[in-house]
Formats: sequence, structure tokens, C-alpha cells
Amino acid sequence: MKKKYQSWSKEELISQLKKTENNKSYGLVWETQKEEIEINHNSKLSVLESVKKKDIKNGTTDKQNIIIEGDNLHSLEVLSFTHKSKIDFIFIDPPYNTGNDTWKYNNKYVNDDDTFRHSKFCSFMYQRLQLAKQLLTPDGVLCLTIDNYEVHNVKHLLEEIFKDKEIIMTVTEHNYRGRSKNNFALTHEYSIWVVRKNKDVITKSDFLPEDIKRNLRRTGTDARREDVPSMFYGIEVDKNTLDILSVTDAVPKGENLPKASNANSYIVFPVRSDGEEMRWYYGRDRVIKESKEGTVYAKKIKNKIEIHYLQKASPSRRKSVWRGAKFDSSTHGTELLTSIIGENDFPFPKSIYSVIESIQAATVKKDAIILDFFAGSGTTGHAVLELNRMDGGERKFILCTNNENKIAEKITWERIKNVINGYESKKNKKTQLFEQEIALSDIKNNKNLLSRVEEIKKTYPDYDSYEESLNFESYILWGIERGGKKIKGLGGNLRYFKIKLLDKSRTDGDKNFIAKELLETICFKEETYDPTKITKEFQIYSNKTKHTAIIYDNAFIGQAKSSIKELKGKVNIYVFSLSGDNYEDEFENITNLENIYPIPHPFLKIKERIIKNASS
Repeated sequence: MKKKYQSWSKEELISQLKKTENNKSYGLVWETQKEEIEINHNSKLSVLESVKKKDIKNGTTDKQNIIIEGDNLHSLEVLSFTHKSKIDFIFIDPPYNTGNDTWKYNNKYVNDDDTFRHSKFCSFMYQRLQLAKQLLTPDGVLCLTIDNYEVHNVKHLLEEIFKDKEIIMTVTEHNYRGRSKNNFALTHEYSIWVVRKNKDVITKSDFLPEDIKRNLRRTGTDARREDVPSMFYGIEVDKNTLDILSVTDAVPKGENLPKASNANSYIVFPVRSDGEEMRWYYGRDRVIKESKEGTVYAKKIKNKIEIHYLQKASPSRRKSVWRGAKFDSSTHGTELLTSIIGENDFPFPKSIYSVIESIQAATVKKDAIILDFFAGSGTTGHAVLELNRMDGGERKFILCTNNENKIAEKITWERIKNVINGYESKKNKKTQLFEQEIALSDIKNNKNLLSRVEEIKKTYPDYDSYEESLNFESYILWGIERGGKKIKGLGGNLRYFKIKLLDKSRTDGDKNFIAKELLETICFKEETYDPTKITKEFQIYSNKTKHTAIIYDNAFIGQAKSSIKELKGKVNIYVFSLSGDNYEDEFENITNLENIYPIPHPFLKIKERIIKNASS
């Protein structure tokens, strides 16, 4: 039977060949599934609109935390204008595409029968990660948490988008009870980290293991006398005081061992109880030096004098597997959220300690800016405020979430409001007060640990009770606050914005309108919210250290300059310009000028670039 072949026109054949040429030889390839919001998004401009009744003013600081209500595709567009290369850490927990009607795409739940469910998820994430990439500082870190269903696809996406970064995967046991489906009870999720290549960006662990206290006699590889003959020597010790008095020269094999200088001293050699000759860990000079410092010392064990050494604990590299009670998403996620806002139907909130640890791992700066554009229950914002309380930091968060089923208002904002202002706990609340790595065998005899625990309890006397746990060689002390008790607020300020969509500009009048609609977006960019001078033609907004002047009519530049000259502190100027000219010659004599920007020209250029990248 003659085989049928598809008939193509010349133009169709050329088109197919071009597609073949452009195919990747390696990497993730998926069928692009266009998002309705993305298609509509291309014909609109996203700006911010303040919701002042949801703002929280607490104290006199200019540091403002932010909630942006709206689709995160729109929010990321705004942030491309306001926060390019300014974000220190992005932490996101995107929806898990399990195929069990837990995630919507184009307003429809995606289930297991959807042939394109993985392609839809890749398309959904690709556009958002592309926008997020340009927000990070050069040393900025992104952490994305995900489960088994999409972990490999997302990892390939990140490798495709962040070609110049290192991609690292870690595992967190967040549900020790396990989620059963088939074969195994799943207890873990993945965190995929995007970090700068060839640089130690991830911080060391913030709690110390136990100090090392061991016999100075070496064990293991190369531990015998003949392996390093120069490390076989005697250490002379006072029998009564156990002070180390001196060290002998190295004793060559075959020579008699030297005797003590007097009857009150004894020379210790690195010889085991079975007569096996070993060597010391340290050389002679180091033993003399550290014996004076107290980190090499003699002690009597079963009436025999031995030499020991002490190595003070130092921060260690974080492990790739995170385990322990604090990461349990039930206790420190679901129950904590219920304690703060009451009964709710938010599914699977993160443990606050997972996010705190992630922030600590990714940032050194105590004034870091942290972004979460899948903010959900607001755990990231809560974690930032809690971490600031713990170490006196001034970190700020930006939370982006839609308002489907009133999640932004009833969950995210409600939680952050209560955490800032204080609330009456609906359930018992557990707060981690102290953590230290420790060997199980050391627990009973560890006087230093017990003493430290008592100090911590005295430092935090207001808890109703305390609870101790030991998991995976880590000791944790918890403070317990009973349900029904007033929980003190963590403080901080909050500004709440909604996304407002504008039609794209077609006329000069449209551009003028857009420039005026950018007011609150510009104030957010500059963190200047207090009105100083308001006229129809120009406006000035300030904080304690700087000012923002927005000039809508360049015929009034002269008047604006007169007001600007009266200001103390740096000034950024935004001036309306159809051509993109920033009129810098007009502002040459402004001594406190920092930058001049034309509007809405750069804002419109960002939109053009976003559309171009989305279509490529």
C-alpha cells in the first residue's frame, strides 16, 4: 500500500524547516499554552492604586512593607519599573500542579486528565520567572519551593532562564506524618535555589554545634608514629596541678623515651593503652601556645593523665536536607495561621521557620528587601517581621497576591495586620527561642547547654510554659503562649496597593494621563509618601531623608525649581516628556539633585520589552 505524506506548500515547508532549526538540542521543550491574562495584559498598563484604609502606621520609621493585590503578572510588571536590581531575596511557593483540581489556569482547575497540564504550568511560570530575574541584585538569591509533580520541569525552567547562575536543590521534611498516595508516604518538598556562580552566597548556619573535646592522641588515617615521626614527642605535666610544663623534642624510633625533669611531673606520650604508638594531632609549638590559652589541657581519667584539646564550635555550612520539628507545616503553618486569624480554608501554609531559615540562608543584610509574588497566607511577611524582632533588623517585604476568594484581604492582609498590631491567640502558639546541635549522648551531662537554656528562659519570662524537643541531633527550646492570650505585636509599617489597569497610550493626551496615573507607583519606587507641595502642575512627596518632585507640565519647571531649592536632602525629579527628554539642562543649578527621569517614556519602554520577551 502506498504511504501517504502530508502535502505542504513552499511557504509551509520553509516555516517547518525554520522551526526545526530553532529546536533546542538539550533543555526543556513544551507546548506554549497562552494565558488569557497574559493576552489581555499586553493591551494594558499596570500601575498602583493605594488602599489607604488598609495602611498600617506604626512608629516613625520610613521603612514600609508592601502588599500588592492583583495578578502577580501585573505586579511584576510594576516592580520592573520600581525595583529593577533592588531585590535581595525572592522566596516563592507557587501553586502545586498536582492534577487534583488545586490550581487554576485561565480560570479553570487543571486536573489529571488535562494533556497539557505540565505545559500550562511551564508557560505560567516562565513569564513570571522571566520578569523576576531582572529584579534581583547581582548577589540576589531566588528560592522556589515545589513538590514532586513539577520539580524537574521547574528546575529546567530555572536553568533556561538563569543561564549565568548556579541552581542548587535542597530538601525539607515539612510533613513528618506523610502524605499517602501510592507506594511511599511523601514527607518532603524541594527548594530550588538560584545563586551567583563561583561565589559563597549562602550563609553559614546561625547556630553552633557542640564544642569538640577529644584526646590529643590522633586516631584514624595516618595516625601511627611512623606516619609522621615529628609528631611523636612527650608533653610534661605537673602531677598535682595538671599544668602543662613543657614538651620534649621528637623522639626517633629506637631511642629511649626521655624521663620527667622531677618527681612531681610526668611525661605523656601518644601511646594507646594496648601499647600501640600513635602520634599527636598538633605539633610542639601549637601545644605550647594552646596550653597557655587553655585549649590544650591535661586531665586525669581513671588515675591516668591524658592530654585533651578543645576546638570551639564555629558556624558550619548549611546542610542540603532540612529536618526537624520547626519545619513542620502543620504546627508552624496551619495551626499558627489559625491562631492568628481564626478558622480558615487556606491549604498548606508554610512553616514560618522554613521561611525564616531561608531568609537567613540567602541574606546577610539586616535591611534586605524580600519579595514573595505568590504570597498566599503571608508567611513570608510574617517571617520578615519575626526575624527583625529576633535580631533588630530593618528588612522589608513586598507581598504580591491575587484576591480570589478574598485571599488578599481576608488571609494575607488580616494576618500581617494582626502580627504587626498584636492579636488574641485563637490557639496555643509555639515560638522557637533557642536551637543547638548536640549529640544524644551528651544531653544529660551538658551543663553548658542546661545553663544556656535557663538564661534563655530568663530572657523570655512572659511565656506561659516552655517545651523542649530533640530531633536529628538538634535541641530546640520553645516558648508556649496559651490560646486566648493577647499576643504582642511585632510592629512595623504597611502600605496596601491594588493593581490598576490602564489602556495603552495612542495619543499625546493618553501619555499625559498615564504620567499622572503613575503618581503612587513613583512614590512607591522612591519610598516618599508624605505630601510636601501639591499643585495641579507639579507635586512633591517626601520622607525623612529625601524628596520626589513630579512635574506634569514642563511650562512650570521654573516654579517647581523654586520649591525644590527650599528642600533639604536629596531630590529625584520626574518630568513629563513626550519625547523622552529629561530636561536636565533646566536643572543644572539644583545642588541637591540626585536623578532626573522623563515620564511616562521609561515606563512605556518596559512594557514594550515585556511584550517582546513574551513573544520571543
